[in-house]
Amino acid sequence: MRVCVSIGARTIGEAVEMMGRARGADLLELRGDYLRSCEGVEDLSPYADRLIVTVRRRREGGAFRGSEGDRLELLRRLMRVGPRYVDIEAASPIAPTVVGEARSLGVGVIASSHNFRGTPGVRGLLRAWRRCAALGPDVVKVATMALKPADNLAVLSLLLRVDRPTVAFCMGPLGRASRLLSPLFGAPFTYASLEEGLETAPGQLSLREVREAWRALGLE
Repeated sequence: MRVCVSIGARTIGEAVEMMGRARGADLLELRGDYLRSCEGVEDLSPYADRLIVTVRRRREGGAFRGSEGDRLELLRRLMRVGPRYVDIEAASPIAPTVVGEARSLGVGVIASSHNFRGTPGVRGLLRAWRRCAALGPDVVKVATMALKPADNLAVLSLLLRVDRPTVAFCMGPLGRASRLLSPLFGAPFTYASLEEGLETAPGQLSLREVREAWRALGLE
């Protein structure tokens, strides 16, 4: 049962400090869309083997306000530290370029899809999954907004229908169950915040809450 802690820091120094406090995290996601500066990016190197670099665009829940060209340049800079993965939205026009450049650098790829309007049925979830999988990533990520408790079951069922490592869960308060249970259904990891108040997505549980819940369920 693996957890990725998502780090939304304003500077590389702040990110490094937060990563140092993420004891018990298996992976660390740097949300580059939160950064105000990339000065000192080389200081991320000690965490590279556990690092996911993400620069999330606004239409899929991120904070990046620049153009797609600007976003590509920031991703290129972050990939130079040799992270384990780069996350890119499958619907983005820069996705094929990011995937190609990641492959040339030996960086793994997470192709992602985020739906903040709701959770479609299984067919809709599979369409989103296939669009991501078409990029040939190492991991597919599908996140949708839970509008009712049953949405958790739809997303978890997706994990039983696919043949590529897939992270899938529901966002929002009603989606927390899927965040906790998705690794039981085959997801390679789930996402958490460093602590309460530092969430980078709606409904995100803290690292402590995830670990405590798993222990209570006898999963750790």
